[in-house]
Amino acid sequence: LMLSINLWWLNMLISRVLAKPELLLPMGFMLLIAIGTVLLKLPLATVPGPTLSWTDSLFTITSAVCVTGLIVRDTATDFTPFGQAIIGIFILLGGLGIMIFGTVFAMLLGARTSLRDEITLSRVLNDQPLQNVVKLTQFILLCTLVCILVGTIAMIPMWHEPLSFSERVGYSLFHSVSAFCNAGFALESDSLMGYRYSMLSHMVVVPLLVFGGLGFPVISNLYAKLSNSLHPALAASNAIL
Repeated sequence: LMLSINLWWLNMLISRVLAKPELLLPMGFMLLIAIGTVLLKLPLATVPGPTLSWTDSLFTITSAVCVTGLIVRDTATDFTPFGQAIIGIFILLGGLGIMIFGTVFAMLLGARTSLRDEITLSRVLNDQPLQNVVKLTQFILLCTLVCILVGTIAMIPMWHEPLSFSERVGYSLFHSVSAFCNAGFALESDSLMGYRYSMLSHMVVVPLLVFGGLGFPVISNLYAKLSNSLHPALAASNAIL
């Protein structure tokens, strides 16, 4: 949380200095990758054995932030729960975008965005109108939390391994984040091949992949269309009652 808050203020500081605010997003990703690389090199992040090289750490975090799913070290066996948590957090940060994530936390803390900040966000969010930027950012947070929470709860009974409840929650949360962000990371050495005949895995993972892949502007428009179509029907039913 504190890291996200500090990233927010750093983003806003850089955005006021840059002549082209749209450069903030790639610069933010570079900063995020640099921080993640250092964190993944911590001894707490890897299991005892061969030391994780800087190249492997950089590759892993870059893959996580850019949600590519490519790995050079086995996520399931080469990293501790702490290291796996770092990978999961940076998948989420990269999937949402550092600008959107920082803005959400700033709004949660009661901070106000300037016109320049909103213009920057508008460019990042596919040139959305300025009046829609804050609402869309709030919708992104709500949609992300709901989808990941529902996916996590639904996945808890899915795992075959004899795991404790807390381990099941951790497994479910990691894979829910990975699926929603279309990251391709898994805490199983064979990915989810062992669950290819599990109906529950298809009923949970596939919808998360689809919703995450559609993008938030599309989901927001679909939600608005659904709300508008349901509103007349609800009004009519209330009038009858």
